[in-house]
Amino acid sequence: MSTETPQTTTKMSTRTKAALWLLIGPTALYIVLIIAFAMVNWVFLSTPTTTTTYCDTGYSVQEGIYGDGCTTTPTDSVETVRAILNVILFLGAALAFISWLPGLIIGIVLLATAPKNKSSEGK
Repeated sequence: MSTETPQTTTKMSTRTKAALWLLIGPTALYIVLIIAFAMVNWVFLSTPTTTTTYCDTGYSVQEGIYGDGCTTTPTDSVETVRAILNVILFLGAALAFISWLPGLIIGIVLLATAPKNKSSEGK
């Protein structure tokens, strides 16, 4: 004889799912973006950048007082890519930070207020 135990499956309502997303989403996004920011900066700062030195041989005596007439410029686009990624990560983290408190409040309200049952309407 086999005894089968009935399996109870509870289905989460869309209201509960939305509340949990509002509570967990901004915090998780903020943490992920901070970790990504640290990783991007670590990777780009650990890669050596190549620079090219341009010297102007015909500089005047006045320029010679303040420098040797040489300028150093990066030849690769590592700094540009790093700056663009930093801006994107900053904007994402700012969005997560701004949406944290409203998400927390709305999520708590959605979890705390129960929807009205149809069976309790006639009482």
